[in-house]
Amino acid sequence: MLIQFSLTNYRTFKETATLDLSEAKITEFPEHLYRDADGLGIIPMAAFYGANGSGKTNFLQGLWTLRQLVLDAPNTAQKHNHFVWKDSKTPVEYDILFRINDREYDYQLKLTPFEVVEENLFGRDLNASQFDVLFDRDSDGVFLCESWEDVDVSTLPDQYPLLYFLGVQTLESELQNIIQYFQNMIFLSETNNSSITKEETALKDILSIPTSKLDLLNHLKNMDFDITDICQQENVLLVTHTIQGKSYVLSWDDESTGIRKLLRLLATLMKARKEHTLVLADSPEITLHAKTLQYLYRYIAQNAAANSKSQVLFATHETSNMNHSIFRRDELWLVEKENDGSSHLYTLALFLKENGEKVRKDEVYFKQYLEGRYGAIPLINFKS
Repeated sequence: MLIQFSLTNYRTFKETATLDLSEAKITEFPEHLYRDADGLGIIPMAAFYGANGSGKTNFLQGLWTLRQLVLDAPNTAQKHNHFVWKDSKTPVEYDILFRINDREYDYQLKLTPFEVVEENLFGRDLNASQFDVLFDRDSDGVFLCESWEDVDVSTLPDQYPLLYFLGVQTLESELQNIIQYFQNMIFLSETNNSSITKEETALKDILSIPTSKLDLLNHLKNMDFDITDICQQENVLLVTHTIQGKSYVLSWDDESTGIRKLLRLLATLMKARKEHTLVLADSPEITLHAKTLQYLYRYIAQNAAANSKSQVLFATHETSNMNHSIFRRDELWLVEKENDGSSHLYTLALFLKENGEKVRKDEVYFKQYLEGRYGAIPLINFKS
């Protein structure tokens, strides 16, 4: 599970921005929390709100870029992702803290398009107070822990992350578990055809398992859809609608855009819950009704009750669900665009209003947000 992720000097994030998915000191919705073996409460989702161009998608993209660096460095390492509003040779920095089973890892990467400046991987058992150094890389050279010390790093290119290199060079189980963590991440975006293809693959996977298919149809019934069957014939999906006792079959291409989007998204969330996957979603509200989204948010919030370690991070402009009956305050994050064009990330759980008070758990969040009480909105002049 993801615990923290930090970016520095990445695209619109000039200063360090940190997403923290460990529980804040608040009391609402304790049932949302996955309580790990050491007692840490981990939240299942984070919703990013902010004006257009504020940096919401950039933050998600930063996590995805780190994934690409770890899995596909030859095609990623030399891309320029530094702060966009000023020419800079300052390295981009990533720092991710995550857990796999009963182990916690902290991976830190600092690089320019030409070289990795510094890279570290630390690990510990959850009952241990300190991290062990699994590897360390800086200008003085590379240190590898005993399990990986036989790997020859003399051919490691300067611009490639060591974690990528080790993942290619050794099948050692702990290292492959770490690589698998990054492989399992999913990025959903309406502008990415490969993302849509993966969603449709998830739908076909769910439909191939009778119990999962039944669960999906039950969710659709709960959301007031008249879909009673979905099947695949000769690689074509067919959707059956039952209206006043009569059944009508539509091919996938004839189905509405909204229903296709819902089926893909719901199937992806169901598969993620089963496989304990981290999902990144950019504007999932497109073509979906607010009440349908509310159902999906409540589904994600029940991950812990389903004993799943899956998590969802999403950037959105849909405000009606920015609601104290749906979200914990530490599940709501805002991205403010500063005067110099840089992005500032903060959580509603720690935000102080102009009067110095914290946001109460019974406030009408979306109303206060749209009134500008929390920042992170466009300052629009309606005068002609």
